[in-house]
Order: sequence, then structure tokens, then C-alpha cells
Amino acid sequence: ATTCRWTSKVTDSAALLSGSANWRESDVTAMNKWNAAYLEWLLRPSDSEYEATNNHFTWLLVESLSLALSTGNSSVAQQLVDRATSEKSRGCLQSQISKTGVMMREATREAGASYSSMNMRALFSLAQVASHVPAATNLWNYRDGGTTAAAAVGAQQQKDRPLIRKALDYLLAFATNSSAHWPWKQDGSDTPWDKFPWASLAPVMRRAAIVYRDERYEQSIEQLPWNGARSWESDPSQLLWPRL
Repeated sequence: ATTCRWTSKVTDSAALLSGSANWRESDVTAMNKWNAAYLEWLLRPSDSEYEATNNHFTWLLVESLSLALSTGNSSVAQQLVDRATSEKSRGCLQSQISKTGVMMREATREAGASYSSMNMRALFSLAQVASHVPAATNLWNYRDGGTTAAAAVGAQQQKDRPLIRKALDYLLAFATNSSAHWPWKQDGSDTPWDKFPWASLAPVMRRAAIVYRDERYEQSIEQLPWNGARSWESDPSQLLWPRL
């Protein structure tokens, strides 16, 4: 599957090329034709991935939704966003993310931290792409039962937090604390904290700081186990999500 590896990035790149003398009308037509055909293939009734319960479902929505938006297929785009929260979808947000924020279908796998981090990136990508669908559910602020007003203060705050944010907060409790023990699997039970894939959450944390207007997510990036590798800051995607 292409999924997170390139499709949504390709459609973004094509949009950025709009107006360039080197991106001709014939290129646009050919690209849209290919995207429309690919979307039709992804939406075929036999595609069992829409019945997936984990990151396969999340990434498939990211991919399909990107294609629908790039080809101007607004009705399909709306239907795809609806799938993200529909109880008819086995991989809907409320079934993937528990009330405590743990993504059990990822955390309980052999490399639970890796899969949880990957699905976290998928969920943020999905919420971002869905934000371009008019009148669609705001997935950034979706709670189990719907999108409500800002969370109350005090003890009720964590309970009322949006599901996607709750999932991130759960992971950061381990990702930014070297003494916190990950209670699930990750390449064996003796994997040291600095060998966990927590640094991959940095781009998500920067988005969270912007979307949820909470500088603590940005500040916590420094607490991740970096091991000197910070190449993500030079990634072109950071032009879309610059530090506040």
C-alpha cells in the first residue's frame, strides 16, 4: 500500500505547483485523471481495508480523502470523513482510542510503541485533511459522542479532551519521561527508553501546539530521546507547520 508513504504528500505537492510554468495544464489533467482512477480503485466494494480496526483504516482514509479533495469529489470526501466517526466503521476514532487514550490495537502489538506512534501521525494527518471538507466533523476536537465546546477545567479536563489529543497525551507520558515504564511490548521487555521511537512524535507535537494552542507540546519536544538525530526540522513539511 502507498498510504502514508506518499499519496497525500503528492497531492499537496501538485497543489503547490499550481501556477508554475513548468506544471502545464496537460500535467494537471493527467494527474487528476490518475488520481480519480486510483480513488475509484480504492473505493471498490471488495477493499477489506475499510473493515480494518487499526492504522490500516486510518491511513486508508487519509489516502482516499486526499484523492477525493484533489479531484474535487466533495460528496465522497464528506462520506469518508463520516466514516472516521461512524460506529459502522470498525476502525472509527472511538473504537481505536480508549477513554484513557491508549490505542489498544496498536499498543498490544509486538512493537506497540512504534505502531502507536505511527497511528498517531496517521490520526493527525486525517484530522488535517478532513479540515478541508466543508461542514465535516472537526476531527481535531472530536470526542466520544461528538464535537463539543472547549473542555472544562480541573478534574473534568482530561475526560473531556478530544480523542486524538487524548491519545497523544497518553503517549507523551512515556515519550517525555525517561523513568516512565511503557507497559506494552516494544522489541522485548528490556528495551531502554532512548531506543524507543518517541522522537518520531516531534512533528505531531508541533502540530498539536498550533492546533490546540498549547505551547507545552512544543516545549516537550526537547524531552524526547533524540540521540542527536533531528533531521525532521529541515523537512519541507515544516513550512506548513512552523514553530509559533
